[in-house]
Amino acid sequence: MTKPINVKIEMPTVVKQRIKAAFDKLDKNGDHMVTRDEMNSVITAKWKKDVANGSTAPLEPLLEASDKQFEEFDTNGNGFDLTEYEAMVGEEYMLKYLNELGLKVDISPRG
Repeated sequence: MTKPINVKIEMPTVVKQRIKAAFDKLDKNGDHMVTRDEMNSVITAKWKKDVANGSTAPLEPLLEASDKQFEEFDTNGNGFDLTEYEAMVGEEYMLKYLNELGLKVDISPRG
């Protein structure tokens, strides 16, 4: 039986670069902030492409999930800056990166 360990891993530069690239795509006006409107326009555009390709998924749940992310991670109410965006997506990007390296990581809570 393996024992769980608690490890704090510094986010590698390559992961930070990927997060920054994604952030820059969302930051449509280049002001170093991602507003709800910018995020929702990206979500809506992606949804329209999916619908054109046959998807029947409704748009509203996607926008609601975006609103929840803003409520949780937009600490000052003016949109995401890069630090807030990194806090929101960093774990997901880090897990993808570790998977690419062939490392299996279980982050499920132990209790």
